[in-house]
Amino acid sequence: GDVSELILGLGGSGDAEATELYLARLYADRPFRTTRLARGLPAGIELEYIDQLTLTQALQERIDVRYRGGGAGGGQ
Repeated sequence: GDVSELILGLGGSGDAEATELYLARLYADRPFRTTRLARGLPAGIELEYIDQLTLTQALQERIDVRYRGGGAGGGQ
């Protein structure tokens, strides 16, 4: 099947945000949406241990991750 969305759940650290931007840049020309889970998930916890209600809310309120191409500053 075709991919319609790439949902990222990498956390809120600086490294995670850099990875999100890297992946958004890598897949910018693809015909699918790249999103991340909404904030509100406890920091440092594995997704498998999140209760269903919290995870459902994080999925429903997910946020688009877009690469905005640019100069030497990495496109931010």
